[in-house]
Amino acid sequence: MPRAPLGAGSLTVGGVLSASLDLYRRQARGAWTIVALIVVPAQVLVWIMVRASLSSNAHASGGTIYTGGGVTLPTVAITLLGFLSAILAIGALSRLFVETHTGRPTSWEESLGYASTHLVALLGLAVVSGVLLALGYTLFLIPGVFLTVAWSAAVPALMFERVGAVQALSRSWALVRGYWWPTFGALLLALVIVVGVSFLVDEILAGAQSSSSIDLILVLAGISRALGAIVTYPLLAALTVVIYVRLRAQKEGVSPESLMPRPTTA
Repeated sequence: MPRAPLGAGSLTVGGVLSASLDLYRRQARGAWTIVALIVVPAQVLVWIMVRASLSSNAHASGGTIYTGGGVTLPTVAITLLGFLSAILAIGALSRLFVETHTGRPTSWEESLGYASTHLVALLGLAVVSGVLLALGYTLFLIPGVFLTVAWSAAVPALMFERVGAVQALSRSWALVRGYWWPTFGALLLALVIVVGVSFLVDEILAGAQSSSSIDLILVLAGISRALGAIVTYPLLAALTVVIYVRLRAQKEGVSPESLMPRPTTA
């Protein structure tokens, strides 16, 4: 196995998190712009769909909206919209961060445009991995956790190496093999941070969300989801990019600056 080049950085929990936060800091404005441009319009559409689905008998109390008359909220449409916006945002962020981390000039506009042209591949990756992960978590918890870690570098691989969905999953599996535990530790720590940030955002808006105004509850719920995404999506994307780059350095012996797209059938 090739040795990691000097300065590439080892795959330790602290090292990965530190590099991820530094990458986040360097591209914070662009990253926030990408997520905001995708998530905010999506939340506006969610508000419109939910408001339009409520009957005149709907009312709110203690932060809960009662539809009155058994009106079914457009749950499937809302879920699909959130799913698509998350996939596009993570793809664009991965492109932005992987280009930045490997020393290539890039911008949030280019990254968003690139992800948009690869939306089908990103969607395919999300569907394939999502179905298998759902089975893994539903039937046996441990396989779900294992696959989550094994496939954590799939999106950066897809965005950087221009491979298909299945190839990206296979590529991530091959890279993580032998480094599963440090990858798991980094992801677990990031998850704790994400949960903490989401909780903090919810707590800040909790008082207003207990209102009896339907519009206020819906608006604040949308703000909460948007703010949570704007803050946490870049962290998750930066983390997976650092994992991807450092795994390639560890296993292929190349520095981030000399890293080049290299499709693989592994």
